[in-house]
Amino acid sequence: MNTPLISVIIPIYNGVGLLEDAVQSILEQSFSDFELLLINDGSTDRSLEILHSFVDSRIRIIDQKNIGLAATLNKGIEQAKTNVIARLDQDDIAEPQRLERQFKALQDHDLDAVFTQITKFGSKNTWSNIERQKEQFGSVIILKPMDYGCFVQSTLLARREVLLQLPYREAYYPCDDWDLQLRLEEGFRAGLLKEKLVRYRFHGAANTYPTFFLMQEKRRWCEYNSFRRQANESELSFEEYQALQKSRYKKWNRKRKDLYFFHVRMGGDHYLQARYAKAVRHFLTGAILAPEKWIQRITGRAQ
Repeated sequence: MNTPLISVIIPIYNGVGLLEDAVQSILEQSFSDFELLLINDGSTDRSLEILHSFVDSRIRIIDQKNIGLAATLNKGIEQAKTNVIARLDQDDIAEPQRLERQFKALQDHDLDAVFTQITKFGSKNTWSNIERQKEQFGSVIILKPMDYGCFVQSTLLARREVLLQLPYREAYYPCDDWDLQLRLEEGFRAGLLKEKLVRYRFHGAANTYPTFFLMQEKRRWCEYNSFRRQANESELSFEEYQALQKSRYKKWNRKRKDLYFFHVRMGGDHYLQARYAKAVRHFLTGAILAPEKWIQRITGRAQ
């Protein structure tokens, strides 16, 4: 049996009601030469049962005790049989042409990794993300550290040898994805394919909300260490980084902006679930907290 060209990794933890769409979106890809690694990270619901309901020779199911997302992804990369890895989260959906278009971009532009744009969706509405990402079929831009921001990891396709050199780092969770992207951009050729090839789901069970403010602080830590690496300086631990943050004004200003982002995120979620009154309240709160950010957003900063 020939070795497939791509390994798609979907880490799963208590994904009932969501993971079926994610798995099916990969099985229905126009590019069929792949293996699909479904890694059940100690789910306590019926996730494993649902995984076994899929019948397809390209599927490999790994069932393990809970070890966390970063370790699960690293295990999947290590056990993959191919030279190219694609990632998808259990609550997102790949468009039918995703693997075909990304693999072509990886080869044609001699990339080590490539991300794509997204469409946001909820139970009622979708959002094209046009205020941040203008689609341009076939266009690829080369990413530089912090020029374009963090891309959804469900869009990542990368060479396995690169990901083995740059494993996900658990200490950076829940920003281990941003840490990985920054290290990719610093040392390798990473690109963005300007096509919306993944549907990114907003829902109440997402881990984004309970970890949101920790995520913002660790995002800044990721960026601080990126600057240090580029200056050939050693990284600081999270505790060492926090000890340096002594200015009360800067702490207040960061908190203000974090609250802005939280309310914009919540407003977007409520819009996608068609809860319009709540959406408006959150958007207005965000505009009051950081009018300069709101103006930047609505006037457009397209990538």
